[in-house]
Amino acid sequence: MKSEARLGFERAFWAYQEASKKYRMREIGDDEFLLARKQKDEASAILDAEIVKTKAMRNARARETRKAREDAYRSCGLVKVRGALGGTYWE
Repeated sequence: MKSEARLGFERAFWAYQEASKKYRMREIGDDEFLLARKQKDEASAILDAEIVKTKAMRNARARETRKAREDAYRSCGLVKVRGALGGTYWE
């Protein structure tokens, strides 16, 4: 459960955010504000997509290197074994 001080801070913070948003809307007009907000949302969506793409590429590269390493171990006659504590090793 949140303390009273924390709740008071959150209420004040959100009130400030709303007042700031209303002030910006009054300064630049509703249409321009909504356009700026839409552009910001689109930019963050593009950034999120780039992050997902980068993670997928990194995971694919790691998977390829792991497969190549395991194939090299197997070609040497080693066998992958699960240890007593859950880890894996080659013997």
